[in-house]
Amino acid sequence: MNTDMNMLPTNFESLLNSFSSKFPNDIVWYYQYPFSLHNHLNTILRPPMDWFCQAVAEQGWKPERAKQIYNKMFNLLSGLECKNWDPVIIFSLTDEQLTKQVGYSKPKAETIRQLASFWMEHSIEEIKHLNNDQIIELLSFIKGIGIWTINYWLSHQLCRKVIWIEDRLPRIGLQFILDLPKLPTIKEAKNIVQQRWGEYAYFGVMILFQIGHFKHYSKNYFNF
Repeated sequence: MNTDMNMLPTNFESLLNSFSSKFPNDIVWYYQYPFSLHNHLNTILRPPMDWFCQAVAEQGWKPERAKQIYNKMFNLLSGLECKNWDPVIIFSLTDEQLTKQVGYSKPKAETIRQLASFWMEHSIEEIKHLNNDQIIELLSFIKGIGIWTINYWLSHQLCRKVIWIEDRLPRIGLQFILDLPKLPTIKEAKNIVQQRWGEYAYFGVMILFQIGHFKHYSKNYFNF
C-alpha cells in the first residue's frame, strides 16, 4: 500500500483540527477525551467488577439496552447491600438473577461469574504491578472477554499506553482520514501511527476508534 505519510498531522492539535473539519462540532468532544484522560492519570479507578459488568452489558446491545442491564445489576447489588461491587457476592448470584432479573444472556451470565471468580483471586493492586502482556494473558482465559475489552480497560482504567490497532474500528478511522482505497492491515496501521505519533500513538488510536465507530455505525447521520 502506498501511503503518503505527510497526509497525517504531526501533532495532536492539528490532528483535532483535521478531524473537526470532517465531523460535526457536537461530537468533537470525543476526540478531546484522550487528553482529558491524560490529564487525570490519578483518577480513582472504578471497582473492576463495576467496569466489567458494564462492558459485558455493552457487548452486542444498543446503548439504551446496555444501560438498562447495567442499572438493573446495580439495583440488584444495592438491594443485597453489596459494597464496591464485591466479587464474592456477584459470584453467588444465581442464573435466574443474572438473566431474568438483570437481563444478561446465559453466556454473558457465565462470563460475569468467571470475572467474579477472577477478581476473588486477584486484587487490583496486584494486577497494576503486571505489564500489559501479563494482564492480557490472565484475562484472556475468561470466556467472553476478548482482546478489545481488555485493551479498552487497560487504556481507560489503568491509563496504560496501549496501541490496540488490531481492532477493525481504529483501522476504519485511519482509512477514512487518509482516504485510503482499502482497509490497512494491522501491520500497516501500526507502522503509520507509530512513525507519526511515537509515544503518543495510543492517543491517536483512541481517537481513531471513535472515528471508526461513527464511520461504521452512523453512515446515514454523517453522510459517508
